[in-house]
Parts: sequence; C-alpha cells; structure tokens
Amino acid sequence: MNLPTYSLQELSRRNGQTMAEIWVGYKGMIYDVTSSELFKDGKHYFHDTGKDLTFEMKDAPHLDDVMAKFPIVGKLAGSEQIENHFSNANIHVETTPFIRLLERNKISADTYHLTFQKPVGFHFSAGQYLKFHVSIGNVEHKRSYSICSATNQSTIEFVVQLKNGGIVSEQLCLYAQIGDVIPISGPFGNFPIVESAQKELFFICTDVGIGPIRSMLLEISEKQMNFSKVHLIYGNRTKGDVLFENEWVKMQRTYPTFTYHSVFSRENFLLPFENAGYVHEVYTRLINDPKNCEFFVVGWDRMVHETKQNLLNLGVDKDTIFVQLYI
Repeated sequence: MNLPTYSLQELSRRNGQTMAEIWVGYKGMIYDVTSSELFKDGKHYFHDTGKDLTFEMKDAPHLDDVMAKFPIVGKLAGSEQIENHFSNANIHVETTPFIRLLERNKISADTYHLTFQKPVGFHFSAGQYLKFHVSIGNVEHKRSYSICSATNQSTIEFVVQLKNGGIVSEQLCLYAQIGDVIPISGPFGNFPIVESAQKELFFICTDVGIGPIRSMLLEISEKQMNFSKVHLIYGNRTKGDVLFENEWVKMQRTYPTFTYHSVFSRENFLLPFENAGYVHEVYTRLINDPKNCEFFVVGWDRMVHETKQNLLNLGVDKDTIFVQLYI
C-alpha cells in the first residue's frame, strides 16, 4: 500500500485543529484511533494524541495487540530511523523460549493460579509481565499476564481469569497439561519501587489486578522495606472473588506498616473492618499528604482511568502514579 508521509509537525498540527479524526504515531506508522474510547478526549492518560508514542509507551501492556486494531493512515517521516532503532536492539527485550507448567489450581469461580518452572538464568522485577505465545493450528495468539510471585522463588506464578471464548486463557486454564511447555517473551513493564521511610504507598487494584501487586508486596514484605505506611486497597464484587486473602491478613501481622483494605461492590454481609462500594471511596479517604505518596494502580480501563483522574484532582503528582492496564 502506498501511504502518504507526514512529519511530526504535520501530525501535531492536524490533531490540534480538529478532533474529528484522532491520529497517533507508533513505530513509524500513523494510526487513526478516532474510534477508540481510550483516546476519545485526545489523550490516553498522560499520552497526547498527535504525537509519536513509540518510546513514550514502550512499556504499556498489550500495545502492539491494541494498535493492530486501528487503521494505518500514513507513515511518519523519519520512520527508517525508528525501525533501525528497534532492529538495533536499543530497546532491550529479554526473551526466554518457554516455561513448563508445574501446577494449576482453581482459586475462584473463574480464576486459576498457575505455577511454572523458572528457567535457569531468568530474572524479572516485581510487577513485570510476560507474553504467552499459544498456537492454535497455524495461528499464534499472544496474551500478556502479570507475574504474581516473588522474585527469589524457583517458580513463576500467574493468576489467569478464564474468559468465555478467550483462546489463550482457555488453553492455559483448561487444556494445557502438567508438564507442557508454553513459549513466552519478556519480561516487560516497569513498576519502580524506591525505598523511602517518608513515603506512603498505595496499591490499588480490582479482581485479577492483584497479580503484579502481589509480587511487589511480597518483595517489600520479605525485605522489610521501610515505608511510613503501605496500603492494599483491593476491590471485588463478593468475598468469593478475593484472591490470596490469607496472605494479606498474615502480612498485617508480619509487616508492621501494612494495612489491607477489602472493598466489595455486591456483598450483602460485611464485617466492621470491610468496605462497601468501590475502591475510590477508600483511597480518597486515606490520603493525607498527596505530595508524599506513590500509587500503583492495576485493573480494567474504567477503574484505572477514574483512579488517575481522582488522584490528580486531589493534587497528586502525575509522576508518582504508576499503572498497569488490563484490556
């Protein structure tokens, strides 16, 4: 296809004039994202449209899969340099051929806890994720899952929600046999935890968003990292949906500055220390000093978007908000 070429200035100017068509650059191409709910206001979180987002969003989960859904309307001037940048491996992506399934347990109505053997020499940071490569016939399907285990274990763990018609989740949760090997790539992502006795940490998640947060909480608990307070604000529909609750109760005893806040949107019977409603009511009540906090937010699009906007409205610095979006 013979595509027109636009400079960065032309791309920026076009989006500044009209919202009728919303374009972004990515890996040398220009995509029309007008139909996307994520870009409907001309901004995807802190990423503006009318820009080249190649390096700005290099750690965003599922980005290649998502961008493939949108039509390509042109090429970005200078795309050869962008392609060379990637081909020369200036952006490093560690790859591992496969991991072997050791154990699989159903831990809620639709969620499975999977344990794999960690390959020799494999390293990851708490909060990162892997891409699983599952081939059905001649078609390869990729899906990203966050590692939910501690970095020093000999195994790697994941929580996977079984989706109706979800090709990869069905393969992992229903059809893969113990001992099977699954091709992967990664790890990807960056959830930086910097120890500071003055800081207050907020881990905010819903549903299976607890996965990467579990990895980070295990890390800071095992190392007894020194923070003024650490909050886990974990939202679910009912008590039957909560994952790893025994660990959060135990962590309150073994890690003195940690507090677990459970939140339920559809639970009829609540104990005095449990919260009804949604996570937003809880973290907004707990924040005393927005300038001395860091926030790690994991969940589906609407929850993450609302949380970030609420935090900004409270005066939180955008650079202290770290998100991982499930799509």
